[in-house]
Amino acid sequence: MHCYLLNKCTEHEDPTNNIVYGPSTQKVEGWWRELHHRMELYFKEQLHQLLESGSYDPENEVDRKLLSFVFIPVIQKEFDIFRQTVWNNHRGRKNRNKDLPCGIPEHIYLYPEQYVGQNVSY
Repeated sequence: MHCYLLNKCTEHEDPTNNIVYGPSTQKVEGWWRELHHRMELYFKEQLHQLLESGSYDPENEVDRKLLSFVFIPVIQKEFDIFRQTVWNNHRGRKNRNKDLPCGIPEHIYLYPEQYVGQNVSY
């Protein structure tokens, strides 16, 4: 979907303006927008600064490996923070077409017996 929207936009358009919001997607799209602003824009700016200052050469294998070594753990940490603070703490609503529990994912995981589930962790 992301690639499709990017291909439909001109260079100066914002592809996020092409999202059609409805009552069921508004919250989820808000989370994706927050994740986009928190992650993609920030790290693109960091990489742009490294390129502009001459501190990073994308053609240099050592530079690419060093950038991966430094940035992948930082990016993973940001994803974990987003997962813990936003995604796993939202309230999912009941879907009549699926036999899944509704509620807060973190709570469902920690207390499966309250959702007619069982704890199978070790």
